[in-house]
Amino acid sequence: MRDSDLIRKLLRAGMSYRQVSVVARCSHGSVSAERASMKREEIELKRKVEEQAETERQMQESGVFFPEIPKAESV
Repeated sequence: MRDSDLIRKLLRAGMSYRQVSVVARCSHGSVSAERASMKREEIELKRKVEEQAETERQMQESGVFFPEIPKAESV
């Protein structure tokens, strides 16, 4: 088992794979696998954001309008 959170924090801090493997007490391969997982997640997130932006753009072009719903006042 690898400490994924620690590995990700160390990679984001700019440490090398070898340095991360020493600090996290795991293999270089585990660090590499975690980095690959991070990249996949980043790509998927970017794809979802782009997809949502495209959907919103299409809705604006088609004239779909969602009015603001007033918030109920507290008594």
